[in-house]
Amino acid sequence: MNPHNCTLSDEEFTALMAKLREPFDVAELDFRPMIVAKDKKRAQAAVYADPRTYMARLDEIYPAWECTYSTWGDRIICHLTLAGVTRSSTGEMDKQSENQEIGGTAAEAQAFKRACTQFGVGRYLYEVKGMWADYDDGKRAFTDSGLAELRRRMVEITKALSVEPVTPKRAPGKGPRTSSATQDTQKAPPSVEETQARADSTFQLTPDQAKQFQAGVQAVCGDKSKTLLTEACKTLGFAKFSEVNQEQWDILCFWLEQMEEEEKPFRLTDNAIAYAKTELAKRRGEVVE
Repeated sequence: MNPHNCTLSDEEFTALMAKLREPFDVAELDFRPMIVAKDKKRAQAAVYADPRTYMARLDEIYPAWECTYSTWGDRIICHLTLAGVTRSSTGEMDKQSENQEIGGTAAEAQAFKRACTQFGVGRYLYEVKGMWADYDDGKRAFTDSGLAELRRRMVEITKALSVEPVTPKRAPGKGPRTSSATQDTQKAPPSVEETQARADSTFQLTPDQAKQFQAGVQAVCGDKSKTLLTEACKTLGFAKFSEVNQEQWDILCFWLEQMEEEEKPFRLTDNAIAYAKTELAKRRGEVVE
């Protein structure tokens, strides 16, 4: 299982990867508007973390990490090494950073974060999709209430990952962040009984959540949104959002994620539900990929 040059045993390397994959504290995350609705009152969010958050995670879990950089055309490659294992990824400057003459710095940061994801650090952030929130077109930013809703959603997602978030602690003043050395335990995978209880539990969907979800379906499906959503709810076995349970809501959100990723509407069939259940179980750590 381990690469031949790894300085750890198979079991130690597996444990290291598990710790690296743990989600960040929500306070460490930021949100960038990506797709703005036609009325310019709502936008879809991309969630990300500063490179220093990734560095803090590496310092927390494996302080002896190293990274070097090389160039490949107009791209920068980051080579990240942990326990004798090196994984690499590229970064490139975008138009905005190029115009601001910080293209090299932006490309380096992007390459570093991408290399970190090769070890699982922050990888879950790339799977977070379908989050819409109130948007201020004048400021080209999310409103305060929109940011609060996005943070709340990320708290729910973090809890659903079935592991405790590792929370880096800031040292006094403006010095570098230090991390707790005692937080090295993980929750055991949930039992069958716990999984079923969670699936059947009442989700208590709020009006804002229902409105946000419907806006997301509308943005993807247009005129077909009402028909497809009604059909999806019927297929899952409920008629009103007030009747939805946790598993049904998770499947609906996964369905929306998939439509947004493919940029086209499609029905929530029985096969699609089976696929959603499998993928959601993987995210919660209930099955091994």
